[in-house]
Amino acid sequence: MKFRSAIVAAISSLSIIACSGAEEGGSSASNIDVDYVAGDVLLGSPDAPVKIIEYASTTCGHCRTFHKTILPRIKENYVDTGQVSIVFRDLPTPPAPVSAAGGALARCSGEDEYYATLDDLFTNQYEIIEAARTGGAIGELEKIGARHGLSKEEVRACIMSSKVMDEIGRTSDLATADNVNSTPQLIVNGENAGEALRTYETLAAFLDEKLGIEPEAEPAEIESAEPAVEATDTEEAEIGSTEAAE
Repeated sequence: MKFRSAIVAAISSLSIIACSGAEEGGSSASNIDVDYVAGDVLLGSPDAPVKIIEYASTTCGHCRTFHKTILPRIKENYVDTGQVSIVFRDLPTPPAPVSAAGGALARCSGEDEYYATLDDLFTNQYEIIEAARTGGAIGELEKIGARHGLSKEEVRACIMSSKVMDEIGRTSDLATADNVNSTPQLIVNGENAGEALRTYETLAAFLDEKLGIEPEAEPAEIESAEPAVEATDTEEAEIGSTEAAE
């Protein structure tokens, strides 16, 4: 399929890095059986009337902005209230090996830690990518893994596992089936949200429409409103998109 070559490359290059790290540490990650989460991991109620599939990458800057500025408010106002559920699916973007490793790490952290690990990966995205420029991404991933119950050896075994990487390939193939080739993209009840994900307000309006909620008439003057989470200097106020690896 379209993105399989990126996943194969990720397995190859990450295996070399992990094996090298294992040799330096004096232990073999290849001898460790790794547990991982297969299939989709649901955030929210399975009975939620609106279901979001998010295609994203742990190395995509726009995805980081979405996860740090918009998603927390969607979770609070829609997911936690039982109206919306979310499934995260990996679609690697450059550097694809590092993106695939992040997705793998989340799966190896287990279902209970899956979304917490993703949040950790997005929070530390800049440090991971910077380290990757000098071949040190594995060290940053080990730090994140440790915060979610994984030893260094388990982190290396995780990113070396062809079974875990097959899960990344599976979600990439699903992206192809959904005509998604950039990140982040949201499929909401089978419909691509398109430009609606650019801001919290536009996405909330899109979700309200799916929920059958009529938009409120705007008052003549608004004294106060729920404060939006402002983007940092390294994050844009609106969400763009990043092309997936090929």
